[in-house]
Amino acid sequence: MKILGLAIVIGFCFISASAQTANDLSAKYRAAQASYEIRPAIFITVKFAADGSACEMWLEKRHVRTSGAVSLDPTFLSPEETKPIIDELVPLNLRGSETKSSGVNRITGPGGDTVEDYENVSITYIGGVTQHGGGIAAVVIRWKNRGCN
Repeated sequence: MKILGLAIVIGFCFISASAQTANDLSAKYRAAQASYEIRPAIFITVKFAADGSACEMWLEKRHVRTSGAVSLDPTFLSPEETKPIIDELVPLNLRGSETKSSGVNRITGPGGDTVEDYENVSITYIGGVTQHGGGIAAVVIRWKNRGCN
């Protein structure tokens, strides 16, 4: 009986360990993405095109930091935080000219969103609201010519 129990435990360990490689996860859940902590508690999650270039980035604050500490502060970004980060990730010279649809505000929920549209990229600021105020819940940067799937 002990041998059977041990065999079952070893089998579960093998199954769970073997399903955690990047290739296995990519095959099961789509293409791999990467997250980077670019400022304390501020992360970008990057989706890559088939050629390896970044095609979409999500910028957001998170409650759980890479150290494992949990922050109970509101998870909103301020414009003062987002502007230098966006300029760093997508400098003006890479964006191209602004299009006519730039600056469009859309109501998509309690906070709505604002889109800055350029020749090569669109930047969407997703607003958020809580009982204590609001701010930028996330920023999505999408390249138009990089074939993101």
